Amino acid sequence: MFDFDKVYDRRPTSTFKWDALPDLFQTPTDANVIPMWVADMDFAVAPVIEEAWQARMQHPIYGYTKAPDSLYTAITHWQARYGWTIHKEDILFYSGVVPALAAIIRECTPADATIVISTPAYYPFKDVPERLGRTVVECPLTIGNERFEYDFAALEDMLKTSDAYILCNPHNPGGTVWSQETLARIVTLCRQYDVLLISDEIHADLVFAPHTHVPAMPLTTKEDRFITLIAPTKTFNLAGIQFAVAVTANKDIYTALQTAATNAAQSGPHIFAIAATEAAYTQGQPWLDALMDYLAETIHYVKAELEQIDGIRVWAPEASYLMWMDVRGVDITEKELMQRFKEQGVIIYPGSKFGVTGEGFFRINIASPRSVIKEAVVRMKRALQHA
Repeated sequence: MFDFDKVYDRRPTSTFKWDALPDLFQTPTDANVIPMWVADMDFAVAPVIEEAWQARMQHPIYGYTKAPDSLYTAITHWQARYGWTIHKEDILFYSGVVPALAAIIRECTPADATIVISTPAYYPFKDVPERLGRTVVECPLTIGNERFEYDFAALEDMLKTSDAYILCNPHNPGGTVWSQETLARIVTLCRQYDVLLISDEIHADLVFAPHTHVPAMPLTTKEDRFITLIAPTKTFNLAGIQFAVAVTANKDIYTALQTAATNAAQSGPHIFAIAATEAAYTQGQPWLDALMDYLAETIHYVKAELEQIDGIRVWAPEASYLMWMDVRGVDITEKELMQRFKEQGVIIYPGSKFGVTGEGFFRINIASPRSVIKEAVVRMKRALQHA
């Protein structure tokens, strides 16, 4: 029904995945490489989304937009699957999760704020606050059985003297799905020390059974300094529509962000973001179900193949299409191994990109057609066998 095996050449489409190779990896865009670094997918979007765009294009005028009630309804109904009731008056629109994060840090924390992140962490969690003049402190996660765990004593110690905590729920880059108990402890600590809690939940829809996503917001009260960030873009491969949603029941936070958006003449979502989001959230479930089955098979394949190499362990993620490869058992530096991957034609992120805690690991994006993945695995095995 959905063809995830079809290979598309994305290079003519102004895609960051390819066009950023010269700047970030000193690799030409026409090189014989397989990019597996940035977190988007090489799959065509759900047909219902294409149909929604085609339907909208039947009207030849693309003027200013105002978010319709149908958009709010689509968002709230989709999130209700997690037992989460969202109210329209708690929703704010942004051009992405990272721009939303920047706005929250800028408007809701003092200029000399200290921000806590749990590493390894999605690198904008560190980069964005620091660019805004804030101090970021890293609280390392501990390693369990192919998943991360919290050191709550260390986290509490840091939160006592901090202004905000950025949570990744589910976790990127490790793919860990946090339990309700874990999230409740985080919420309680942030409440106890009056810390702003920002929960990035963009990977929430990509959770593999038997795990289930637990949204953090239902564990909070309206008085808590809390905000969640969500989007259809990771789930439905729509990063290019530049759309995300911030949700907060705290009126002080909402007012501060809404005022800042008004002062910056920030408008609502554009025409095609509205059409795509409504289609995805009202008709996209069959495509998502098929995607998750395909990704699960790919994860099983990659793990089985790469773990044939002595010293290599690859975590099967509980959520998302990002695999965390443990190379600590191989006697070679990250820099040398990164170079070997490049020489074999595979571009992936080293774990140190996500903080010191990530050293000894690599993050692999496996959201590509199986034929591409199989070729990438062959190349990676050649690099690792020479390690």
